[in-house]
Amino acid sequence: MILNAVYFSIPVGISFYTFQSLSYTFDVYYGRQKAETSLPRYAAFVAYFPPLVAGPIERFHHLSTQIFTFHKPLYKNFADGFRLMLFGFFLKMCIADNAGNYADLVFTKPEDYAGGSVLLGMLMFGIQIYADFSGYSLIAQGASIWLGIHLIDNFRTPYLSASVSEFWKRWHISLTSWFKDYLYIPLGGSRGGRFATYRNLTITMMLGGLWHGASWNFVIWGAFHGLFLVVDKLGWTSISERLPRLINTLITFVLVLIGWVFFRAETLPKALEYLQRMLTGPTGNEPLRYLETLATNRSLFTFCLATIICFLPILIDQNNLREMLKLRLSARALLLLKSSFAGVCFFLCVVSIANANFIPFIYFRF
Repeated sequence: MILNAVYFSIPVGISFYTFQSLSYTFDVYYGRQKAETSLPRYAAFVAYFPPLVAGPIERFHHLSTQIFTFHKPLYKNFADGFRLMLFGFFLKMCIADNAGNYADLVFTKPEDYAGGSVLLGMLMFGIQIYADFSGYSLIAQGASIWLGIHLIDNFRTPYLSASVSEFWKRWHISLTSWFKDYLYIPLGGSRGGRFATYRNLTITMMLGGLWHGASWNFVIWGAFHGLFLVVDKLGWTSISERLPRLINTLITFVLVLIGWVFFRAETLPKALEYLQRMLTGPTGNEPLRYLETLATNRSLFTFCLATIICFLPILIDQNNLREMLKLRLSARALLLLKSSFAGVCFFLCVVSIANANFIPFIYFRF
């Protein structure tokens, strides 16, 4: 008897609300959280829609105190939420999608490119995944603010980190803290000596890689970051303190980009081939022709301006952005700045819609 295979689609963002539910379960089990006796209230926590499909991963004690409270509609919440959402769409549509088009071109067939072309592809994917994921987080935060509920920040300019350890304190903060609290610490954390600490770090990062997908690429990506977290623990921090922060930041940025090769490549052989092609001389001119097409048909100006804005800490960091919006000095000038920035973002989003195909959010797959 031949059984026909049954294929089904996995719900979007299943891992995010699964982790959110698990955090509640673990907190109740360990006595850190009082059990919720109302099923509708618990369901409201799990099904709260803004962070549902791609995070940030919320904890029950933080979200429940807000979603179970009545919030009056406020113009300030609408204005602040709209600005965050607009900037999130701006990051996604103007930066991530344009960078992703080039990254897809090179990562799909790395054997056709070499040297600067693959280096540029690696950089483009680093820009894409940051703008794509942080853009969604901003959209989720903005939509939630409309309801009077504030989500936790998920990114704090991670590419300005001076070490891999610092990077993971500023990248996907909600997931990093989840793995720390519910995996690293239960494994023993830093208790039990240096070897146990290094082992626990490596296991945590490898399992973090597996969370993204059952692929050797993700396991190696997690092990790669685990290795450099161990290196930090071994004493690299004391050495790096003697170097200028700019040098440490550049070193960390390059290491993170190399790690992204394993994350983005379709298979392990392609990832290794991609890294090998970076060491060869330039061949072909397809990437140059693509950039020419981007400049004429897909608004190179939009991409360049958007990328510059992406790396301005005062604009991309949600905390700094909120502080800027709270300033009272030169109120009229600040209002003009906010309006002008929102107008530029809106204009560039419209240009991007008119000239590009929408690429799904990367973390919708996880």
